[in-house]
Amino acid sequence: MKIAMVTPYNVKCGIFTYSRDLYTALAEHGVETYISRFPRFGNKSPALLENIARKIPKDADLIHVQHEYGLFSGFEGVFYEALRQTKKPIVTTMHAIGNFNADKVTSMGSDKIIVHNDFCQRKYSGESTIIPHGCKTIETMPIEQAKKIMGIPSKLPIVGYVGFITPHKGIDDIILAMEPIEKAGVVIGGGWHQGPDTEYMQSLKELGNQRLQNRIQWTGFVEENRLSTVYGCMDLLVVASRFATESGALLTAMAYGKPIIARDLPPFKEKGLNVFENVPQLSAMIDEALNDPEMLAKMGMCSTLYARTNSWDKIALKHIKLYKTTTSKRQ
Repeated sequence: MKIAMVTPYNVKCGIFTYSRDLYTALAEHGVETYISRFPRFGNKSPALLENIARKIPKDADLIHVQHEYGLFSGFEGVFYEALRQTKKPIVTTMHAIGNFNADKVTSMGSDKIIVHNDFCQRKYSGESTIIPHGCKTIETMPIEQAKKIMGIPSKLPIVGYVGFITPHKGIDDIILAMEPIEKAGVVIGGGWHQGPDTEYMQSLKELGNQRLQNRIQWTGFVEENRLSTVYGCMDLLVVASRFATESGALLTAMAYGKPIIARDLPPFKEKGLNVFENVPQLSAMIDEALNDPEMLAKMGMCSTLYARTNSWDKIALKHIKLYKTTTSKRQ
């Protein structure tokens, strides 16, 4: 089977990372993937999107679109109309939901829609199939070794976050929650998709340096060869996103087997994580976990179990089953 996958490629982007992990796993099962590169940044136009559709290989059995609203800039109608001209089956993975007009276009333009969880399926306006976001299972660097590399005292508990940094990620809440926990430090790993710090990131650093003097470290964007070290130094990880349909950053942390506290959002609650509603509660939960090694161990085991249950190999097999069902209906 050969599929054409429409996706950003080789950029700092969660959707590219997702696509790469998926097509790598598909290849292990004999599925050939042609990348129809979709620009992650820059201005979009109808002509640009039509050109991407025209370049779909004629020998592709199926088109798989990795969709996110920001990628399409409202041009879903133009793009899906061009894709339909290929006469090939179309599968679309919705990496976010909630834009009724765009959702209607993707639903009408696709043979099958994939969403990542129950929450997304309930909120999506059309019919959909749940295939969870895949996870790797990764060996984390021993915590003492990682802390030494990071220049952190071995006995200092570390609470952290790794991922792209935007206002809705709630990093400010992590900082405020950690202020009264003077025995612990904070590591924030991540940056923006392009270029240096944004104005928002500068304001976050000012807040962190003011509230957590000499207790916070900012790593900037973390390249993949450093992830094991950055995750490895953390005793506990917090995902404080104010809204989410899914979180690649959260799932990567689970893949590393990290204990996690997450905001009380439906996609996070579905994973059986410990969740918080506000800053005082988060602060209390962090303090309790750091004082209970057995609790931390159980939280880490929860992450590892989820990652193994939703390994990329298993997720690839779910995709192949859906691809075969979709293509057979066209024959």
